[in-house]
Amino acid sequence: DARAHLRYFKQETAGQIGITLTDTQSPNDTASLIMDAAEFFADCLDEPESVAPLLEKVTDAIIQYSRIQMEEIGDVFCAPGHIAVSGFGVNSVMLSGDNLAILSPSAFRNSEAAYLERIAEAFGGVCVHSCGRFAHNVKELLALKGLRMFDCCVDLSDPNPNDPRLLAEMIKGRPDVIVQARVSVHRADVLKPLIDSGARLHILFGPDPDPLVSNRLVESFKDKYL
Repeated sequence: DARAHLRYFKQETAGQIGITLTDTQSPNDTASLIMDAAEFFADCLDEPESVAPLLEKVTDAIIQYSRIQMEEIGDVFCAPGHIAVSGFGVNSVMLSGDNLAILSPSAFRNSEAAYLERIAEAFGGVCVHSCGRFAHNVKELLALKGLRMFDCCVDLSDPNPNDPRLLAEMIKGRPDVIVQARVSVHRADVLKPLIDSGARLHILFGPDPDPLVSNRLVESFKDKYL
């Protein structure tokens, strides 16, 4: 079980390395794996009250499971976890909400927003990852109480990346929210609109197979923009 796995990793690392939570899926993502996906997405849009009981139970389970992990990890717990830059003493958890790429804004409001806010309230904040292009839902994300960060890809290492120019327009004036942007080290210049916007950025570079090439390109990027 989860406790046994965490005990194993703590033992093998002798408490010298921080441990994060699992790649926990968001309430909407999880529910779409339980119900027939087509029926679930239709209900999220047209009859959200019909899926609310399931989403409530899934949210309760996420909170409970996360607390079990935190308790077992103890003093080496790092947050927010998963794909995020993580550290000790950070309040918030990260959830993968890949349905953001396909949910309409109204469906997001109906079937994800309130449940993410419940999780944010339980843990002092929430960070959200999604693959694919989900810029149409960024305004909805930014309206969430307790949002600390969202993670996205901005180049063709994802087959359907987000447009950094559009993200830059949306994030202006929101220094309370971090944009964690994933980009190939060879295409890092696409980040310029986000840098120019003054957004708080975490940058995750997809490396070149040759570490010397990666290091040279990162240093060149730093000299140009930082």
